[in-house]
Amino acid sequence: MILVQSVTSVILAYYMQNVALPIRVCSSLDKLNRDFLWGSTDERKKMHMRMSFYSLGLYSTKARNLVLLAKLNWRVMEDPNSLWANTLIAKYYPNGIMDERLRSHRSGFSNWKGLKKGHEVFRKGLRWVVNNGQEISFWHDLWVGDSPFRSLVHGPLSVWEDSLRVCDVVEGVSMWNLSTLSLAIPTCTRESIKAISVCPNRPLADKRFWDSVGGLVGGGGVIRNHLGDWVGGFSRAIGVTTSVQAELRALKDGLNLAIDFGILNLEIEMDSLVAVECVNSISTPNVFFSTIVTDCRSLMERFEKCSLKHIFREANGCADLLTKAGYNQNPDFISFPNAPAYVLEALAFDVSNATRFRLISS
Repeated sequence: MILVQSVTSVILAYYMQNVALPIRVCSSLDKLNRDFLWGSTDERKKMHMRMSFYSLGLYSTKARNLVLLAKLNWRVMEDPNSLWANTLIAKYYPNGIMDERLRSHRSGFSNWKGLKKGHEVFRKGLRWVVNNGQEISFWHDLWVGDSPFRSLVHGPLSVWEDSLRVCDVVEGVSMWNLSTLSLAIPTCTRESIKAISVCPNRPLADKRFWDSVGGLVGGGGVIRNHLGDWVGGFSRAIGVTTSVQAELRALKDGLNLAIDFGILNLEIEMDSLVAVECVNSISTPNVFFSTIVTDCRSLMERFEKCSLKHIFREANGCADLLTKAGYNQNPDFISFPNAPAYVLEALAFDVSNATRFRLISS
């Protein structure tokens, strides 16, 4: 299984970042991985449990290909001044990367075809973090909830309302004035809007962030003493949510477990930089994470000494395995007073002086 996860499933990732693989190729690759894992051949078939019963953490090639191509769209948006992005924008994105109506080209090199394949996933995963609200369309951009407000409206909007920005319905600091709208906003959505800290005169500009479309995820963590010995661990089936929210849920579970153990001094390491910054920031958390971030901050105050820092996933292998185990487990939450067998190798590696290489883009 380790060979499949680290070699055969990953070896094509370089190509899938730029090229949209045919569906038949993706299906063949998935079949090769399954046959290799279970020892199946054309002459001798092996039986195994359905994926709905259990998951070994193997990626669907087609789904991973789409996500990587969506990430390529993100890179075009984040680095528009680079030579390669400039070329693509000039030829294929005359109205910008966010234009839904991309130019159709019968011909075109593989990068363009890949960008077009991943564009829908890219757009669906984009959200806005509100700071001053000057760049965000009130109706057409996704900045609160699960879909743009325009999807709630049947029929045309007035010219004024159609061009409305978030800052146009703010008076002073976080004083929302929704009474100017001709259409009623649902009560639950109004409460979510009021929870957002926004100031039209704030110099900090609005920002986009891209997260994967919410999917079925798990959470997990391990508590060790200063020698690296196992104190306790857990895994949880979280359900359908985003990766950042899953990381924050796992942090909350870990804090509660540490409190149950009577730990006074705690040093927390997480491989999600976004989650770490959300909790450590002195500002009001964004509405998408406000409740869970507030809970985590409150729990951290119960320790005599508590710190939270970011590390790379390569240095967090034991927790990563527990997270994958929790993806589709039953019951939803499992606490481990002793280390389960499948993390022993990673646990020993974490406390050793051995190093693991990390590939980074230049």
